[in-house]
Amino acid sequence: MHSTFIIIGIIVLGIILSLIYIPRITQPRRLDSFSKFLLTLLATLAGVFLAFQISSYQDTQDEKDFLVALLEQSASELQSEVEYIQVNYLSFIEGERDIAEFEQFINLHPMGGIVSLDILLNSTLLPRFASSSSGEIRVVKRDLETMRATINSTSIASHTRLEIIQSYIQQMSYMQELLLTEAAYIQGDISDEEAEEEYNRLKIRLISSASLN
Repeated sequence: MHSTFIIIGIIVLGIILSLIYIPRITQPRRLDSFSKFLLTLLATLAGVFLAFQISSYQDTQDEKDFLVALLEQSASELQSEVEYIQVNYLSFIEGERDIAEFEQFINLHPMGGIVSLDILLNSTLLPRFASSSSGEIRVVKRDLETMRATINSTSIASHTRLEIIQSYIQQMSYMQELLLTEAAYIQGDISDEEAEEEYNRLKIRLISSASLN
């Protein structure tokens, strides 16, 4: 958009200068001076335009780098949360520890959100650079929030909360892989079509895993 305005500005300026000066030129020497002036002006404007394009490209690349770092950080935090839940809740899920102990533990240590994931989805960068399949990330984020609220609710039966924790772990692992797929797309490692294929593959695997539980 900005580059279009600059090009139009150069053309308009050139036309204006031509209308002003050409009628005044009656001698070859003046024509030669005007030609040199016009060429110098156009070269200067072209240099400004090129500098703007380079600066714009660098700004875009910096934004992409920041977004990739945020995606990878969110994926890392999700992995850490999965590991935390497995360490602290797997024994409850497998029936090795008393259900009353689970209730006490979950009430004292409710499930928390992923801070960097909230920052990511509130950012304006993801819609600008993400693949066409990235809407799935927001869908899974809402699912995770719903599950987390249910797990933390003291009005829900403990065995139900434990069952949901298993699905919660699967959804977080799914989200982690979606984020890494998106990072690969933004870095240019995969195309939009390849990203879509990977999203579909991960979705099918999630459904298959859920059906086995």
